[in-house]
Amino acid sequence: MSTQLYGQPFTSTRESIAWVPSPAFEDSDVLVLSSRSTSPGGVGATLFYLDLRLSLPLSRSSKINWGFAGLRHTVSTSPVRLQWGHSTIDSRGDGLVDEGEMIHRDGVEIETGIGFNPATGQREPYEEIWRDESLPVGSPFIFVSSSASVEEATAVMAVLGPHALALAQEPEGLDTSRNFQAVRMHRRTSAPQDTEEVKWEIVFSTGSSTQERELEELVGLTNQTSQYVRGSNVCLGTRSWVVWDSGTALDD
Repeated sequence: MSTQLYGQPFTSTRESIAWVPSPAFEDSDVLVLSSRSTSPGGVGATLFYLDLRLSLPLSRSSKINWGFAGLRHTVSTSPVRLQWGHSTIDSRGDGLVDEGEMIHRDGVEIETGIGFNPATGQREPYEEIWRDESLPVGSPFIFVSSSASVEEATAVMAVLGPHALALAQEPEGLDTSRNFQAVRMHRRTSAPQDTEEVKWEIVFSTGSSTQERELEELVGLTNQTSQYVRGSNVCLGTRSWVVWDSGTALDD
């Protein structure tokens, strides 16, 4: 695994979705955490992402509308066409590879493609409006996976500035079904990361105490992210995780 990554990690929130030709709406609080990329740009650029979509209004009792994670690949640059893989972590369980075309306009990203419409049970044309945000300089970030290959991982976690996500789809005990679990945390204060005033809270959880503890331990490492090298291992909970990306945000 090459240790070199490019660009800056970023968060994405969705402002609306439309199943064309129906009007746009928003029924979810959507948060996507994306790592740095394996290349400066162009075809083949790859990043690690986690995507969790919760019912509105956001609360501990929200429902998961969709959650998935994996690698995002750039398959074309003219037009910009992206492919999102989520073969092992996908709350809908279809394991399909999604592909969409992106256009940047008026400060937002417009994504178009063909997706699964849960209201009809069919794959239909869609248009989503996204807003990407870079981290302030000096903000910590870390992305870890339960496997050296994200595409084979059954659990992933990330901390990006004030946000933290943990997604997993793996057996529990003797149950061989692929249970989807998720935790979302948020930092409640803008105080410097290395002060005792920093407080994190769980804003959503499916209830796995193990997953909550693992994410809380990862959050506790965010004042040390520059110490972790891509491809190295870190112990969280009772198991070892592989670092995919880690550091602090810099000027582009």
